[in-house]
Amino acid sequence: PLTIQRYAGPYGASSVQPYGVDRFDATRAIHNVSELVGHYLKRDFDKSIDSWLVALLDQASSAVYPTGMSAPNDALAANSFPLDFEQLTRVERTLEDAKIPTFGDGKYICVLTPLQIQQLMVDPSAQRLAVFEPPANPLLAKSYYKSIGRLSIYKSQTLSTTLNTSSVPVQYGHAFGPGVLLSAIGDLPRVMPNTNDNYGEQVLVVWLMYAAFGLADNRFVVSVRSA
Repeated sequence: PLTIQRYAGPYGASSVQPYGVDRFDATRAIHNVSELVGHYLKRDFDKSIDSWLVALLDQASSAVYPTGMSAPNDALAANSFPLDFEQLTRVERTLEDAKIPTFGDGKYICVLTPLQIQQLMVDPSAQRLAVFEPPANPLLAKSYYKSIGRLSIYKSQTLSTTLNTSSVPVQYGHAFGPGVLLSAIGDLPRVMPNTNDNYGEQVLVVWLMYAAFGLADNRFVVSVRSA
């Protein structure tokens, strides 16, 4: 079950912070102010959705570490436990052992941080065995890296990284099968003005949406960690 909730933004430290459009500035600006505000709100909306989905995927039921690392605090220095080909074979096996289905192309999706991609690029086994099979969906093409085994690998700059007790950033990638995430829309996202507009001289706007998001089954996602 999912619960529809109200979401709004841009969101500050503890509350929604409306974006103000001044009528005087808007009528004398060189650029289209309403269009700029629309781009700003859309970017904030996209970032919000992205952060919520990343947080849900971080709730994976299992985590796979590089050989010799079994917990985030095992890393005492940066790049002491880099992601490599062997670790990805264990990620794939973890999904298969859990009997997780693949996507239509017969592969799982694996999303990694830029550092994890760089670590793969210098791993000799990954260099030799990775193949370039661009996805059919053009929206995914820009972030696609390569495929290794039954994992289609993508790069993301917004995945989680956490500092362990030695102040070493631990990378949190994801590998998952279809149907891992749930969503429901109660009311489509829209831009809403505040009625307190200073006699029409300044309009305060936010984006607003009624929706629900959830993790269908945390066994469908594996956390891919490295340092």
